Amino acid sequence: MNTRRSWIISSSWLVGIAAALWVVAHAHYINDLSAFLPAKPTHLQKLMVDQLRDGPASRLLLIALQGGDSETRARVSRNMARRLRDDAAFFQRRERGGAPPRHANRDFLFTHRYLLSDAVDARHFTAAGLKDAIAENHREPWRRRPASC
Repeated sequence: MNTRRSWIISSSWLVGIAAALWVVAHAHYINDLSAFLPAKPTHLQKLMVDQLRDGPASRLLLIALQGGDSETRARVSRNMARRLRDDAAFFQRRERGGAPPRHANRDFLFTHRYLLSDAVDARHFTAAGLKDAIAENHREPWRRRPASC
């Protein structure tokens, strides 16, 4: 009886472990705010989640320096800013250690201006294209056609 009981307990335990492994292997995990959106989110709700996922806020890095005296923290801050400025992976504005020249940001944006979307081309940045976009924004919401980009 004892052997039979231990076999039942062991096999039940193994079945439970197998079921847990199956659940873990087949589960779909979401680690962003889209899990909190309604089943059919609006365009603005999708845009908000996309901005939080891939927009400027997703690349913001705030660092707090604590401890030591103010001279030490200032020296560490300047050294860190210099090292980040020299690292090509960090082409962003740096508050403490200065910011890249305005022309560097302007040149970067100008060079990459058409990479916003496959639907965005040079026509969108002409006077007529901008006029059309402004007119589109002023239409009544229920008469708007879907955005092209």
